[in-house]
Amino acid sequence: MTGHRDKDLIMAFAVEAQTSETPWDIFQFKGRTRDIWNVCAVEPVWGSEVIEYRLKPKTKVIDWSKVNYDIVPVSYTHKNSPAKYVSHHRCEHGYTLVTGKRIAWTGGECPLPEGVIVDYGLRDSEVVCNVSCRNLYWGGTDADGDIIWFRVTGLADGYSWGEV
Repeated sequence: MTGHRDKDLIMAFAVEAQTSETPWDIFQFKGRTRDIWNVCAVEPVWGSEVIEYRLKPKTKVIDWSKVNYDIVPVSYTHKNSPAKYVSHHRCEHGYTLVTGKRIAWTGGECPLPEGVIVDYGLRDSEVVCNVSCRNLYWGGTDADGDIIWFRVTGLADGYSWGEV
């Protein structure tokens, strides 16, 4: 006899159900035809052939000390104004990296912390989208495969800009 494929998730659900009125809040789901994880709003349908479940990933805050502020712009809202500002200065709570802006790159150490997702362009004109910044070679060698620009598009699953 084989165990249920969601055995570990069912056990986590049972443990959470002892202390929570909404034990499904610790899960995410996605349909087998899409690659988007959603938060469960009701109890999972265990054993479904079309829905996959997982525990929500623990959220980590990006390491702001790894940001190269000389290159990467940050966005913030001043506490006394609804306007958005862009800066190249060290961040404090409430700041985010500017997304959607194409930034020229000449090589060197990765200017971004783990958990940041980017699009980037190579010297040979190839464009690659939605990749973790930490999976790339950022050094320049004057080769066709060198990154010559990047654009922050957001954060990887399980990361946040600030306090969790």
